[in-house]
Amino acid sequence: MNKISLKEIFPIIKNAIREINLEKEWADRDSIVNELLKNRGIHSYFSKSDTDKQNNEKRIGNLVDWFSAHFTTEAEFMHEYLLEFERMQIEAKSSKGTKRKIWAYKVLTAKVTEEIDAAEVDKFSEGSVTRILVNKYERNLKARKACISHHGLDCAVCDFNFKANYGDIGASFIHVHHIKEISKIGKEYTIDPITDLIPVCANCHAMLHKNEPPWTIEELKQKIKKTEHNIV
Repeated sequence: MNKISLKEIFPIIKNAIREINLEKEWADRDSIVNELLKNRGIHSYFSKSDTDKQNNEKRIGNLVDWFSAHFTTEAEFMHEYLLEFERMQIEAKSSKGTKRKIWAYKVLTAKVTEEIDAAEVDKFSEGSVTRILVNKYERNLKARKACISHHGLDCAVCDFNFKANYGDIGASFIHVHHIKEISKIGKEYTIDPITDLIPVCANCHAMLHKNEPPWTIEELKQKIKKTEHNIV
């Protein structure tokens, strides 16, 4: 087995949890192991001659337990994971049908934090805003994924691409803007990821919400063109 690096393994586990959360609210240990078994990258840590699935399943299980142990100790380098996931013990059945308690994870960064009324922000301290308003609305992860799949990862306003500018750390990163304000959407409203959502960079997202109601994509594009023309 190759030398295992936390910095390489834990992001793979993180992505597995996010994938599971697209279908299930909680990603439990067994689900994470099964998701990782499908990941070719993680198998590179095992000997190429070792094709024993049961052996690999046990090894991957150990990696997930390793992740859980570091999550429990709240190690400093786990800070981003502690902020990104909520963890709790849920009841699950073993392969033998017996019930047991296992750790499960749920993404927190999928919560909508962009659609915030300025008047509400003034009521709370900065820390309270994060805790209270982050829980106000929950983004549908499937809708986000479908939006990006259709529109791509370039900003719809300025064409900025995070991976092109920041390399691997910017891969798959983009904000998703609700064309129709989420605070105005009723509980029974079903989002169409193609017509209701649009990918934008963080800067353009902030500028869209500088107006009430927010500027449209075309309006902000025109403002950029006008500014560029004045500079020239």
